Amino acid sequence: ELDDTVVVTAAGRRFELVTSISRPGGGWYQIGGQGGEQAAWESAGERQWRGRGWRVQRQIERQGARIAIRDTYTNTSEADLGWHLAYRLALGQAAVPTVYLGGNDDATINSTPAAANPTLFVPLGALGLGMVYEDDVLRAQAAARYHEQPQSVAVETERFALPPGGSYTTALALYVLPGADYFDFINQLRSDWGVRQTIPGPIVWGWHPEGINPLRDEDLKAAIERLGIRQFVSGGGWVDRTRPAEGPLQIGFGTGVLAPYFGPMRERMRLAADKVRRAGPRTQVLYYTHSFFNEPEAEPQDFADSWITRSDGSRFENGWGGVYTVSRGVYPTRDNRFGAAWAESVETLLRSGADGIYWDDSNHPTGLNDPVTYDRWDGHTALLDPETFAIRQKVGHLYLLSKDYKLWLASRLLARGASMLGNGQPVTLDENRMAWPRFVETHQALRRGLDSHLYTPLSYGAINLSIAGIRERLAIGLLHYRVGLADRSDVLRHCYPITIRELHAGWIVGDERVVTMLSGSYGWPGETVAARLRLYEADGSARPVLELAPAERHPVTVPEGGVAILERLGPR
Repeated sequence: ELDDTVVVTAAGRRFELVTSISRPGGGWYQIGGQGGEQAAWESAGERQWRGRGWRVQRQIERQGARIAIRDTYTNTSEADLGWHLAYRLALGQAAVPTVYLGGNDDATINSTPAAANPTLFVPLGALGLGMVYEDDVLRAQAAARYHEQPQSVAVETERFALPPGGSYTTALALYVLPGADYFDFINQLRSDWGVRQTIPGPIVWGWHPEGINPLRDEDLKAAIERLGIRQFVSGGGWVDRTRPAEGPLQIGFGTGVLAPYFGPMRERMRLAADKVRRAGPRTQVLYYTHSFFNEPEAEPQDFADSWITRSDGSRFENGWGGVYTVSRGVYPTRDNRFGAAWAESVETLLRSGADGIYWDDSNHPTGLNDPVTYDRWDGHTALLDPETFAIRQKVGHLYLLSKDYKLWLASRLLARGASMLGNGQPVTLDENRMAWPRFVETHQALRRGLDSHLYTPLSYGAINLSIAGIRERLAIGLLHYRVGLADRSDVLRHCYPITIRELHAGWIVGDERVVTMLSGSYGWPGETVAARLRLYEADGSARPVLELAPAERHPVTVPEGGVAILERLGPR
């Protein structure tokens, strides 16, 4: 039913989308559902509602299994206005045993920010209900939630605001899919979003010139060839470990890596980069960069227009527990001084021996739990009084302030042939449609990897990871991405390159190969191709490689506790 509201009837059950909009001064308007004050109806043809000082116009479009809902909010008053917004999908009275919030089905979690995986999924036996919030502002501000009474899943923000005359369109979509598999929903969404990246191969992360330069070229070459290493990624922040350690170690971030202090280190890094390329002509060297810390700073006031500012007006900083020098927060935009200076520093690194950059903390700095700054308004985010919804403080969300800059810089670097790797998944739809890999740190919390399901499903963690660790990641739709020069097994070499087609719990399908921990029949639907089968035991040892005749599906028996890789040999 797509009239005033959105109602889904499936498998004998009724699910209604209820929209709650706070009323300036207190109280609520409600579209759909029972109870609450209904916003004054203007025109059934245009699905438009009006409140005091605001209006909202809804567009609904049915696209196969997808129902797209776009609400345009306009502030018609002469003052800044703030709202709490809640989009709740009512689930009825029947028990719902499992709910996925941001990909997580942990029953103890009822609310989570989920900008990187802004999805909610409810498996209901013969069908699955999916919900996704797609616009930049909701992804930055909202939480994905489950409510027991009345039973519902919801997308809710308590920080939405607009200036006088301002408008903004939120974008949500509902999915009704056969079956109850979360990954069917994710794969459909990846297809609808146009998510498609080729992941080149495993990386060595955290190298320092002191670890590379003493190596013999032939030993380095042998390791690169044995493990299929495609990128050497320097660690960070920058620390020159050849200098005496007296007090906190000097750390380098942002434009600070070009400080005279790091000059000798930059030269040693250039020599190491040349050595890597001699040993592996197809292997690239990426230098560590950071856009949300700047250290050291000769003149901190130079970037005063770019400081991440706390509520008390002080500058955000991270002291690293006294181990490293204090690092102060900045954020890059197209029009602030740090954005211009950092872009130039990246160009300098590329001229100094790097084939590309590793962009650490690509969304916000470590230690800033609420990624906002109090020095600048983004035009959409504010802290509101919970009773009257009056604006207490306008703030700038870093995801929104830095979005255009990140897109601009990444597009410029990729266009000139530079390579990129990021830590942290996209938090805007435009970023999801880019083509440079980004991983998630999973060494302390494996389920952080769920953030990667709508981009490159890459796990950063330990070197020499056991087959059991690789299987743990495959079980939640991830591939491990990091190797060390002394890794015993070459299994990760044969997981790449891969252009992801489908993610599943236990196996991943790419254009070039299938990686699985589950026995079964695998292939590329509608295509008859020859394949090469690689089987790895639980201890990481490889069985003899099998060459398989052309077929649409190839039977695969995975060794107990092991993994299998089916490599496509036919044309793609």
